[in-house]
Amino acid sequence: MAVARALALRTDVLLLDEPASSADRAAAGALYHALAAERAARPFAVCIASHQLEDAYRWADDIRALAEGRLSPVTPENLFRVDLPAGDGVKTVRVGSIALVVMTDRTGPAVVAVPPTDIFVSREPLPSSARNVFKGRVTGMAIEHRGAGVHVRADMGGVELVAAVTAEAAQDLALNPGGAVVFSFKATAVQVF
Repeated sequence: MAVARALALRTDVLLLDEPASSADRAAAGALYHALAAERAARPFAVCIASHQLEDAYRWADDIRALAEGRLSPVTPENLFRVDLPAGDGVKTVRVGSIALVVMTDRTGPAVVAVPPTDIFVSREPLPSSARNVFKGRVTGMAIEHRGAGVHVRADMGGVELVAAVTAEAAQDLALNPGGAVVFSFKATAVQVF
């Protein structure tokens, strides 16, 4: 009702906070389709706050993430709190059941992030210079807005990682929920905050 009331006012900007939080998938899809149809009929901006990353990638033209109340330079996937050991250069940190290899001079408490676009996706381990290679199972896939890419979620032994691939790559690799997958990325791809 709140969304319908806001649309009836024909505002130039529509602010929505978790608009599909208590809706089932069909109702959420209907809501987003209705918003897209309304925007096609008359241009207006829509700003949605959501924890549902799958919906965000499916419907948004632009995604911004907040971390600890500030605009984050990375998307909210693949963020982990770690304690960096002393020393310079290559370090190994535990994230749940996996060990991430990072390149940093920082020590102590930190947040590490792996941008989904920096993760190489394959069905089998491939020879490469990547220090981080994890085998797992696909747990979900979300097609980005306008169908250009796919966000692939995978369980890597109790730790969820998300990678971004093109729709063609997802098709060529025959990625599907439950299927085996390998995520690889360089130590230098891990961002440290």
